[in-house]
Amino acid sequence: MKKSLLFLLFLAVSVSGASASKNAPDTTTVYLKDGTTMRGVIEAFSPRDSVTIKTSEGNTLTYYREDIHFITLPKDGGQNRHKGYMGIVELGYGFCLTESFTALNRIQAAIINGYRFNSCFYAGIGIGYTSTHTAGNRAGYNSLPLYLHLRTDLIDRSVTPYFSMNIGYNLKLNSKISDFDKLTGGFKGLMLEPTVGISFKVIHNHSCYLGLGYVWNEIIPSRSGKSVSFLAIKAGYTF
Repeated sequence: MKKSLLFLLFLAVSVSGASASKNAPDTTTVYLKDGTTMRGVIEAFSPRDSVTIKTSEGNTLTYYREDIHFITLPKDGGQNRHKGYMGIVELGYGFCLTESFTALNRIQAAIINGYRFNSCFYAGIGIGYTSTHTAGNRAGYNSLPLYLHLRTDLIDRSVTPYFSMNIGYNLKLNSKISDFDKLTGGFKGLMLEPTVGISFKVIHNHSCYLGLGYVWNEIIPSRSGKSVSFLAIKAGYTF
């Protein structure tokens, strides 16, 4: 498991480095009433209150409506600042809700690569490593989830609620003891994973988030019920 987690971490760092080399988005110019002119990328914008920009030097500045003379936006209106590649690194811990397997918990690490279409919608492909185990780690089951990840940020703000859905398939890797396989038949099959949470912007197009998800996993072949479900706590970073 350690080697798999290290591989996922290495892959995430490599992709993040490639992402950082992308061209900077078009800038917005803020003209203040005192004659000062500032240029940067919009971080947050409220037409009735203020605008926050990030300058090329890395400074984050907020200007309020009463101090602004006028603002010139990029040709795209500032919408393309959100478009392009987006990666996600995520860790999670789940508590089993299925009566037959309430002693089970699960740990998951995942990386998702995809495309952000605008400030609110993102789609990508995820791959993870899941270790499901009993109390005291006496029995366990490892699997490889592959899935389509759909996500929407409900508002375009520095702090925003979000909703995501994973739709995919869990591939069996191995179990620690044969009795576990005999009992469950293996947690492989169709998986659905809706999640709600809060995302916190760190810098331009980078954020961290916390989420609460419901994991449903089909059991193939079915020997102790047709499915198993978990309540999952998640933490992640988008770049």
